[in-house]
Amino acid sequence: MKRQKLTGLEHYAYQHPSDRVALNAIKKIPVLDKVVGYIMEKHCLENEIALSGSAFEVTAKSCPHIHGIFLEACDIFCQEPPRLYIEDSMDLNASMVGIKNPLICMTTRMVSNFNDAELLYVLGHELGHHACGHTLYHNLALFLAQIGSTAIPMAGVAQFTIDHTVFPLLSVWSRRAEYSCDRAGLLVCQDMDAACSAMLKLAGFPEKYYHELKPGLILEQAERFQQSLGEGRLRNLLAMKQQFYASHPRLIERAGELNLWRLEGWFDDIVYGSDEVRCNLSREMARDPVEAEMLIVALQVIVAAYVETFDEKPETVAPPIREALISGKSLRYTAAEKLLHVELHIARESVNAIRYSLILLINKDGSVIKQEILLPFPEEWSEAPDSLRAMFIRENKKLIIRELYKLK
Repeated sequence: MKRQKLTGLEHYAYQHPSDRVALNAIKKIPVLDKVVGYIMEKHCLENEIALSGSAFEVTAKSCPHIHGIFLEACDIFCQEPPRLYIEDSMDLNASMVGIKNPLICMTTRMVSNFNDAELLYVLGHELGHHACGHTLYHNLALFLAQIGSTAIPMAGVAQFTIDHTVFPLLSVWSRRAEYSCDRAGLLVCQDMDAACSAMLKLAGFPEKYYHELKPGLILEQAERFQQSLGEGRLRNLLAMKQQFYASHPRLIERAGELNLWRLEGWFDDIVYGSDEVRCNLSREMARDPVEAEMLIVALQVIVAAYVETFDEKPETVAPPIREALISGKSLRYTAAEKLLHVELHIARESVNAIRYSLILLINKDGSVIKQEILLPFPEEWSEAPDSLRAMFIRENKKLIIRELYKLK
C-alpha cells in the first residue's frame, strides 16, 4: 500500500480542540511547569537509563523490518525519528518516554501480535504525542496515575492542590490528548481497518481468534455504547465517575470518536489534499481552541439534524457541511444542498451564564422550515471564547448572532 507523505501538515489540523483547551488550562497553573519539569526530567531520565540498559534498541542493523516500519511512520509525519526500544513485557502497550530527548518504547507482545499496518497506527499515535507537545504533562499524568501524588515531595496546601486540582485536570486533559493521537495514528497508517483492529486487540480480543477478527465490530459496539448512555441519568453519571481519574478514555469510545472525525471528512482532506489544503486546515484550526471546539460541536449538531430530517447517511453530508462552515463553500449540488442558512445565537443570560443555540433554515418538500437547536456547549462565562467575551463587553450586548452559512 502506497501511503501519502503529509508535507505541510501541522498538529493543529488534527489536534482535538478540547485537548488544546485543557492543556492551556494546565499551563496556567502557577509555577507548575517549573516544579513538575524538574521532577519529571529526573523521572524520565531514570526511565531512559532503565530502557537503554534493559530493553532492546531497534536499529537498521538490529531489527531491519521493524526499523523500516518506524522510519516509514516518521517519514509520513515528516518527523525526525526518535530512538525506538522494545521492552520484554506481556502487556500490549507502547509509550513515549522523555521530555527533551523523547524515545518510544513498545512491548514484545505488541510487536509480536500486531501486523505492519497496526504497528504504523501505534507508532503514529506516539509520534502524535511529540508533535502536539504532550510529552511533559503526558509523562506526569502517567506518573501520577501509576505511583500517586504522594511520590512528589510536597505537603500541606501544595499536596492538596496536586490531589484536587492538578491531578483531575491532568486526567481530563490526558483523555482528550488520546483522541488527538488516535487521529495521528490513523493519519500515519492511513487505514481505518488497521486502526480498528489495533484497538480491538488492545481491548482484549483473544489472540487465539485473531483470524476471526472483524475490525468493524468495534464501531458497532461504540454506537451501541453511545446509545446506552442516553438511557438514563444514572448510567451517564456512573460512566463519568468511572473515568474521573482515568488517564485514557475507554477504547470503544476512542474508536467511535476516531470514526466520527473520519466521517466528517478531516482525514480525507489531510491525506488526499494538497500541501496547500493541509496548510489551510492547520491555519484554520490554530485559532482560539475554544472557538474551534465550538465550531466542531456545531458541525456535529447540524449533521445530526440534517440526517434526522432527510434520513441521509452522516458520511455523505458531513464533509460538505464541514467545508461550508470552515471554508465558506456552497452546499449547492452536494448531498446537503437543502441546508439553506445557519446562524449561531449566543445569548448572555446572566453575569456568569451564556446560552448557545443554532438556527437552521432547511428546504423540505419545497417549503422552508426553521429549526432551533440548543448547542451542547459549556454555559459558564469563564469558558466562552475570548473573542466572544470581549465582544459582549465592548458592545454591551445581550445577544450576538453569527452567520455560519448562507446558500450562495
